[in-house]
Amino acid sequence: MLYLLDLMGSCSDYNFISILVVLKRILAIFQLVVPIILVVSCIWGLIRLMINPDDKKGFIGLKNKVMAALVCIFVPFVVNLVLMWTEESFNVSFCWSMAEEYKAQLDATDQYDVATSTGEKKFVQKDLSDYHFSDKKAKGSTLGKDIVQYALTFVGKKYAWGGGHNANESLEDIFARGGGVDCSGFTSGVYRHFGYDITGTDLTQANMGREVAYNEAQAGDLIVYHGHVAIFMGDGNKIVHASSPRSGIKITDNATYRTIKTVRRII
Repeated sequence: MLYLLDLMGSCSDYNFISILVVLKRILAIFQLVVPIILVVSCIWGLIRLMINPDDKKGFIGLKNKVMAALVCIFVPFVVNLVLMWTEESFNVSFCWSMAEEYKAQLDATDQYDVATSTGEKKFVQKDLSDYHFSDKKAKGSTLGKDIVQYALTFVGKKYAWGGGHNANESLEDIFARGGGVDCSGFTSGVYRHFGYDITGTDLTQANMGREVAYNEAQAGDLIVYHGHVAIFMGDGNKIVHASSPRSGIKITDNATYRTIKTVRRII
């Protein structure tokens, strides 16, 4: 329960966002198809009542179908409206309102899924040297660069919902036992290695340290999105983050691949 919002708010989690897209489409079909069926049934019931006006059961049935049609039309509308209006206080609502867009972004930015000759997707780990991280070129303090270098040692490791939040367990221990971390579990684990306690979800980490502008971001800063958090590398616009169960911990070349909520400087 402690990390329920973190699990529900992982907008960068491909499986989670795919489920939301499917639910939205089911809701849209339900909102469109079921009322049409009920309206047709109501028309048929009305015709029968015109033929037999004394049919009291037919009148009650017609009334129930009209009410059911109204419910089918307005309940999904209210669900969408409530979720979209409460996006700041209920994290999953932002994912809900942006599900289609985020799924398209994740499909386009996943660096590790490639199609084989048979069309099957396969998990491929890029060599870390391909990213050419240079602490000499990176902006930021020596500690910030050390934080990035440490975070990079876990690229390719496993993603797991709710993982990495045990303050008594290091990232090395988590992965040694075959476990994984989620986005905020990864950032808190990295900072815990350097003596900083930022245990919590992306919601709580969005209020830690001090805020800086994105154009002032340095190595080791937290890049916080709606429902996600990453570590800025300071070398270009790259981030290292626990992305999704499908990608694990990876580097994304462009930190602005989605809307940034805040940038936090912890050190």
